[in-house]
Amino acid sequence: MANKKLLIVEDEPNIVLALRILLKDEGYEISYCYDGATAIENIDSLKPDLVLLDVVMPGVDGFTVAKYIRNNVEFTIPILYSLQQKVPKMIRWKVIIQAQNTIWLSLLIMMLFWIR
Repeated sequence: MANKKLLIVEDEPNIVLALRILLKDEGYEISYCYDGATAIENIDSLKPDLVLLDVVMPGVDGFTVAKYIRNNVEFTIPILYSLQQKVPKMIRWKVIIQAQNTIWLSLLIMMLFWIR
C-alpha cells in the first residue's frame, strides 16, 4: 500500500518539525508549507490525502486556504483545522462555521494512526 500523503500548512517552523518527526516514522509522506499562499500554489500538484491547516497565519490565512480547497480542487481532501489555546473565541466560532465537510483536530491522532 502506498504511503498516505499529509500536507502540513503551518507558519511555526518548530510545530512543522515536531509533526514531521512524529509522523514520518508512521509511514506518512509529509509535505509542508509555511504560509497559505504557498499551500494554494501547490495543493493541486501535491494531491494530499489529508491537510493539517493552521487557521491563524500572516498573509493568506487558513480560512482562505480551506475555501480554495473546497471550491477549486478536483478531489475531496479532508482538512484538520489547527487552533492554539489562545485563539480568540470569535475565530473559534468561525472555524465551527467553516468546518462543513471537514474533520476536527481532536480526531487528528485517531485518524493519523488508524489510516495507514
